[in-house]
Parts: sequence; C-alpha cells; structure tokens
Amino acid sequence: MIRSLVLIAIVVSNLFGEGKEDIEKVSLQLKWKYQFQFAGFIAAKEKGFYKEAGIDIDLIEFDDQTDVIEELENGDADFAVSDSSLVYEAMKGADVVALMAIFQESLIYSWPCDHQISDRSKI
Repeated sequence: MIRSLVLIAIVVSNLFGEGKEDIEKVSLQLKWKYQFQFAGFIAAKEKGFYKEAGIDIDLIEFDDQTDVIEELENGDADFAVSDSSLVYEAMKGADVVALMAIFQESLIYSWPCDHQISDRSKI
C-alpha cells in the first residue's frame, strides 16, 4: 500500500510540479472518516513521503454533507478516494478519471450458483 501511495505521489508530483524544490499543494477527499482504511495515506503524510515527492497534501475527512464526485467537479478537492459508483457517475457524464484501484481483503466469497456449499469448510 505504501508503495502505491509513493507511486501516486511521484505521478502527482510530475503532473503538478516542475522540480523537487517546488511544493505543490493538493487535496485528497476521503470517502469516509479518518480510520484504519486510510492509514496508508495518513502514514505517508506523517512520515513525509509526500513532501519528499514535492507534495503538500491536505487529507479531507468525509462528513454527512460530502458528495465525493461533486467535491472533485467543483474543484474543492484535487483527488478523491471513491468506490465503484465512480463508474456509474462517469457514465452519467461526471468529469472524473480513475487513477488506481485499491483492493481490500473481504470475507465475501463468490462461487458459481450450481455449487451446493453448506458451510465455509467446503470452500
């Protein structure tokens, strides 16, 4: 995860900055409250990885009034963490682009419907 964040920092730095001596201020709208889900972003900021890449990042915590896509389109955030609804919003005409996908381990399994699995031990 940290490698992905550093890679994002480098990409963003190359997009917005002319050199390491230039610090570019960018904002990242989170899709929820500060919690472990965003630990990689928070730790990268605290450890100075973004600064090393020439980025001064502002992590914006979600609140009940936040619409992540709207924050991007209004220019209130430069980047955002979203979910699969991003595809739907893009199909409706939202001017957004997915930069990366972050997969988390889930307790949800999928299998073909024709398999009769009665408990987890048969998976």
